[in-house]
Amino acid sequence: MDDIVSTRSVRSKAISRAEMARRRKIVRQADANNRLEGVFREPATDVVVDAFVRGDIEVTDMVPLFRAQPGPR
Repeated sequence: MDDIVSTRSVRSKAISRAEMARRRKIVRQADANNRLEGVFREPATDVVVDAFVRGDIEVTDMVPLFRAQPGPR
């Protein structure tokens, strides 16, 4: 998975700490909502989520990266 994220176009401009905090909150809320529905995020997806939080990728990049992961769906 690291290879998948590293091959994506990486943002050249760093995001602010406030934006990183906002993105962390979004991820926590999504995880909580999914848990209520009985859906749990695989730990292998952490690399994609972390890249989003850091600002290396955008939210629109996440689903294709999740789908590119090997394993059951």
